[in-house]
Amino acid sequence: MKLSNLVKQLSKILICTRGSLGDVLPYIALAHGLQKNGHQVLMVVNASNFGVVNKQGIECVAFDVGQAADKQNSKDFKGLTQSLLGSLKVLRKLGKHLRQEVACIQRLAPSFDLILGSQTSLAAPLVARALGKTWVFSGVSPMAFISFIDPPYLHGLRWLGKDSMLPNWWKAVLQWFFLKLSDVIYVDYRQIEQELGLPHEHPLFAGRYSSWLNLALFSPLLARPQADWPAKTIQCGFVKETIRVAHQTHDVGLENFLASGPAPVVFTLGSVARVDPQDFYELALKVIAKLGVRAVLIKREGVPLNVDPSMPVHVCSFADYSVLFRACQCVVHHGGVATLMQAMAANKPSLILPRTLDQFDQAARAKKVGVAEVLPFMKLSELLLLEGIKRLLTGSSVEDDGSKKNTKSILQEDGLRFACLEIERLLLKLGANNAVLFEIR
Repeated sequence: MKLSNLVKQLSKILICTRGSLGDVLPYIALAHGLQKNGHQVLMVVNASNFGVVNKQGIECVAFDVGQAADKQNSKDFKGLTQSLLGSLKVLRKLGKHLRQEVACIQRLAPSFDLILGSQTSLAAPLVARALGKTWVFSGVSPMAFISFIDPPYLHGLRWLGKDSMLPNWWKAVLQWFFLKLSDVIYVDYRQIEQELGLPHEHPLFAGRYSSWLNLALFSPLLARPQADWPAKTIQCGFVKETIRVAHQTHDVGLENFLASGPAPVVFTLGSVARVDPQDFYELALKVIAKLGVRAVLIKREGVPLNVDPSMPVHVCSFADYSVLFRACQCVVHHGGVATLMQAMAANKPSLILPRTLDQFDQAARAKKVGVAEVLPFMKLSELLLLEGIKRLLTGSSVEDDGSKKNTKSILQEDGLRFACLEIERLLLKLGANNAVLFEIR
């Protein structure tokens, strides 16, 4: 049997991810890339993203099929705050339905040759370990690869930051904190481990990473590989194609608006944060009026917003960021890594309003690179929003030379191609091993 034929047999790939739209879009791009190379792909996602994936021509299964997507998001994430306690509550909610997710993947995995899990899927490594399946871990943000050399910025725990004046033993404190924290948050994880007959491996450390391959799907501008990253980790770079995979019809109104006047300011929140925007859009309208600028507001369908028809504002529920950001002056957003990378690729400054989880870490890293201002969502006010946007528009808060270098660097990144290449190298390795076994038999 030829090696090429064996590799083709090892081309059924199960992609497991969950979370917000931003968590899923990179894997839609990966699925398309792998399909283009002739591989068979099935995605396991949460119900709120099933429709998005399905419309892309990708076979998919929702592990929480009994949940109504909008009601689920509204109930689980309404009232998000920037407090540490709020972030912990979000993590605990993300652990909901873990048992359902494990059961779904466990049912599907035996007929697949490779499992590709995201940083939001705790179930993928559990099932891979239980079934002895080859699997790949991947993360789209620096916090997917927790480093004590380049530690994440944790809101509410600034004293653990690497720039603090604490002695060297703080790293041990940080590691202890993560260990204890996840034991409290991921109670179901440990129970399921025991039910599957698995030894305990920490869900944020040893239990998360693969001994086969780990893919860092973010730009080295945000975080470079560290000595304490897991073995067999490859930094592929930003998967730029994430936003090009549009799941909505073409917005002619937005296209006409962009062509009808000066470049606008874009206001957008993540798909989860849009569930509970509080007074974000009302404050945005007040600031737009005072600045006298044109603007694009991206909000969730069904969220009421009264806009004076005379205002130069376009409101929509979806936009292709790779196109929109190139046509705007600056972007006011939540700090999701995909949104941030698109703004950097378009060479447009950001005013980041971090609210929970890894958004604070990404905001801090973007500010350090010199491409963003940061205004925590809880401190949001008309005055602070006005002043922040003014600084972006006058160019007094970002480094122009640095932005140009960053744009050139990001545009040269091809995370999708490199990720597919590394996955296929692993498949080739598995095919070679099978070829040896075949010859022995």
